Amino acid sequence: MTTFATYARALKAAVLGAFVAGTLAACGGGGGSAGDQLNGGGNGGTGGGGTVAVADVSAVLSKSTMANDGTETLTLTATALDANRGGITGATLRVGVTDPNNSVFASASTLTTDSTGTGTATISLGADHSLRTVTVNVAGGSVTKSATFNVVQTTVPSTEPAELSLALDKYTVSNSGTDTVVATATAVDANRNVMSNVPVAFSVNNGATVSVVNANTGAAGTSIANVRIGTDKSNRVVTVTAKSGTLTKTASFQVSGAKLTASAVPSAPTAGSTGNTVQFRLADTNDNAISGQTITVTAPGQTAATGTTDNSGAYTYTYTAPTAPGAYNITAVGGGVTTVTSVIVSSAGTVIPPVTTPAAGTTFSANPQVIAVNAAGSTSNRVELRTLFQASNNAPLQNIRVRFEPFGAASIAVGGTISSGTSLVYSDASGNATSSYYPGTTASATNGLTIRACWDYTDFAVGTCPNAMTAALTVVASPLAISIGTDSTLQEGATKLTYIKRFVVLVVDAAGRPAAGVDIQPLVDLKRYYKGAYAVGTDAAGADAWVPFYYLNTISNANVVNGQAACLNEDDDNDGILDAGEDRNGNGVLEPRKSDVQISYESAATKTDASGQLVIKIEYAKSLATWVDYVITASATGVVSPPATFADRLTAQSADFSTLTTSPSFQNSPYGKVRLSTDTVGSYCTSPN
Repeated sequence: MTTFATYARALKAAVLGAFVAGTLAACGGGGGSAGDQLNGGGNGGTGGGGTVAVADVSAVLSKSTMANDGTETLTLTATALDANRGGITGATLRVGVTDPNNSVFASASTLTTDSTGTGTATISLGADHSLRTVTVNVAGGSVTKSATFNVVQTTVPSTEPAELSLALDKYTVSNSGTDTVVATATAVDANRNVMSNVPVAFSVNNGATVSVVNANTGAAGTSIANVRIGTDKSNRVVTVTAKSGTLTKTASFQVSGAKLTASAVPSAPTAGSTGNTVQFRLADTNDNAISGQTITVTAPGQTAATGTTDNSGAYTYTYTAPTAPGAYNITAVGGGVTTVTSVIVSSAGTVIPPVTTPAAGTTFSANPQVIAVNAAGSTSNRVELRTLFQASNNAPLQNIRVRFEPFGAASIAVGGTISSGTSLVYSDASGNATSSYYPGTTASATNGLTIRACWDYTDFAVGTCPNAMTAALTVVASPLAISIGTDSTLQEGATKLTYIKRFVVLVVDAAGRPAAGVDIQPLVDLKRYYKGAYAVGTDAAGADAWVPFYYLNTISNANVVNGQAACLNEDDDNDGILDAGEDRNGNGVLEPRKSDVQISYESAATKTDASGQLVIKIEYAKSLATWVDYVITASATGVVSPPATFADRLTAQSADFSTLTTSPSFQNSPYGKVRLSTDTVGSYCTSPN
């Protein structure tokens, strides 16, 4: 066993010792040195003119209970007896109290018996009013006898707690809809004893939903409810309220992940021109469209406009350019997100200066990569085209000129419309230049439609392409459906250094029949990482096991989830580039690293078999087990419904938790440990430790 494991067992013994002592106090047991000190030799007494040995003693209390409010005392009657069971006059008896909380006292430590062989003492309660069992000891000669009494509640306890607390297992969740927030309410009485069978009512606001696990507190004094964000995927704060009697407690968590992007056509409208548009698109953390959300748009000199996102998450705003040239900002608010789009209003002959900083990083993405055809005259199905330009220091480059166009005869034959037409699109202050592709009525081959993004530092003519990036799309006519699932099996990698988790992707046609030969494109996204450590303790079943170190601590920190501190992925825009403000823990890298989890096909096949199935897998180092949350997204050629997703946490084999002779590979989080005694709310995510 490692040094840490030895320490952990010692810590466990200490904690269990404290737990046993506390349990004995609550159940009426106890012990202490007072009783031990009464053992040993003692004094005799006088009777019949000589010294009589104490053969036996008795200890009798006036009551078997004492009220815990401090208003009541008990009388101890102690008797010294000779060999014939007669009372001994003048015998010395010693009195002691064994109290687990050292707060019960006797009026005398020794008694001298009277002519009947008896002596009395008063037993009184100190400052500790907790409920427990106390032992009074009487010793004479070599004999010790004891009597016990219970410290009891003065009045019948109220069903209403003296205090109610509320804690959440996480305080930030994504808007994917897969996360559950566990709310735990704890009821205690005036003496800090947990109270069972106390009714607790839970409620939530802002469109969330709540499912109560137990409406009355259990033996641990807790009532639990599961909270989910509901159908509203907007960024917002959800407040959970727990109420018991006249007591009310609240706790809140943040829903995040909504993204509002904008594509202005044209990017540089002419002063006073009409019919200029900005298309806004609202999407969740997995880039799935958020439909039915209200978008409010404002701009200087324009009447505020309000609209609703369509099935593609899009809303198009139309405006008239101002008559004065210059930068013109258009602000949109929707889904709890605000975005500002800046267009350059130009007059006749105005030339936007060229960009002089070289582009060190360029990316081009089209989402989704599989799109259904549109009905004639419809634009309900759309693909977002997005480029990003950055300098060598990752600073965004503004005013890079981009023209989006279909590339190649096959792509031109498929048809469709690009929202920016042949106009140049200028990258905004974030380095992004965006447009949209609307399919026509014709389907393409797999990856049979190519969109080219031509770009340069200054304006360039239609038909020229100084620099190019391309993205392949598939336009389909027949809808399919895709799902993903797994089992409880976790395999060990060939090197014995990794774990492998397998998943099956299933694709069917509109009739639910297996769809063979469909190309599957899997990806894995790491949503959250954790800090903490494991030590030997007791698991939920009461068995010795490796458990989160928090279980062996008495320090309370509501921001610790099952002993592990949760932090959101630092790569906010999921582009793999360390942008300004993303390195929240200041260690110079994005955490978790994209390379922490690999996703791949199990075999050389990348398409579904005759049963419409394909097996994929993730693989990760054993040391990362339990420390990362992941989401697998599986999209497929021909699938027009949203991609299938599977969200879970990296885990380990069950034997790794129960084998105590060896420390598990994941004993310490690779992202740091939490200093529970010093970390404040959320501070562990801004520390490299």
